[in-house]
Amino acid sequence: MSGSKLNPNTYNGEERSGGYLKRNHKPASARAPHWKGKCWLIGYGWVWVSGWDNREDMIRLSLQDMSDEQARKFCQPRGDAQNQPNAPKEQRPNGQDTVQSDPNDIPF
Repeated sequence: MSGSKLNPNTYNGEERSGGYLKRNHKPASARAPHWKGKCWLIGYGWVWVSGWDNREDMIRLSLQDMSDEQARKFCQPRGDAQNQPNAPKEQRPNGQDTVQSDPNDIPF
């Protein structure tokens, strides 16, 4: 079996291995991994990564195949920053509405 091949990890149109690993701040049990994440391996697909602190300077890793359903949910491609237009953010000074009103219109 191999990991899901859906939504491969690409950068500038080129497939690349990689992923992330982050600390598990809310473990479900004492045996839960200290670290959790996902990774794309070229030629294999998406895998879940779990890690346990073995010693002060070492983490024991475990890899588990990701299903196609999980890949659809957790590995969707994000928009490339180069291809998305920079839309100006709406300014709301002091929490006021941004509705343009006539300066001669006095609301009292």
